Order: sequence, then structure tokens, then C-alpha cells
Amino acid sequence: MKDKSKYRNRNYKPSDNSQKDKEKLPLKNRVSKMLEIPQSIFAEVGRIEITGNNEAILDECTAVLEYDETRIKAIVGKRTVLFRGEDLKMTSMNFKSIMIKGRIDSMEFMQQ
Repeated sequence: MKDKSKYRNRNYKPSDNSQKDKEKLPLKNRVSKMLEIPQSIFAEVGRIEITGNNEAILDECTAVLEYDETRIKAIVGKRTVLFRGEDLKMTSMNFKSIMIKGRIDSMEFMQQ
């Protein structure tokens, strides 16, 4: 019969390598995984939501670099994004979020 005395100790925990792996993950990744929340919420990753070809919402927008009726260039997260179209307008600007309306012909991710 095997000795089960080590299991009687309440402080004993069987060795588990996955626990060590979890400890290596940054806190925001562990919280995200535990709460089943997308990591993009914690990361500095922008989010772009386009509705048809006439509206775009840019979350995590930190700067608008160009703005006229045919071009809007903005920094979203860590990327630069260029919108081209006709009658483009920024209709709403909140904390790190903007809404673009007009006819959007193209969206391009630019090199920084």
C-alpha cells in the first residue's frame, strides 16, 4: 500500500508545471483569461468598427494627423490608419474614440 501521509498535510500541493507557466504570464493576460475577457481590452490595440461604407468608429484613437473631406489619417492603438472617401466628417470625438461619417472608399494601414 502506498504511503498517503503526504496528502494529510493541508499545505501540500502536488507539483504542477502549468501553475509555473501561469505565473510567467503578465497579470493582465491572467485576468483576461480568468474572466474570459478579450485581451484587446487590456492591450493598446485599437478597434475599428465599419458600418457599410458610410460610418467608422475608431476606439483607442490617440491622434488625428490629417483631416479634410477626402482623407482622414489617425493613430489607432499602435497603428496609423488612412481613410479615403468623399464628404468625410468626424461627427463625434470622445476620450480616445472618434466617429467618421461620409462615403468611405478605402481604409489603409500605414507604416509608422
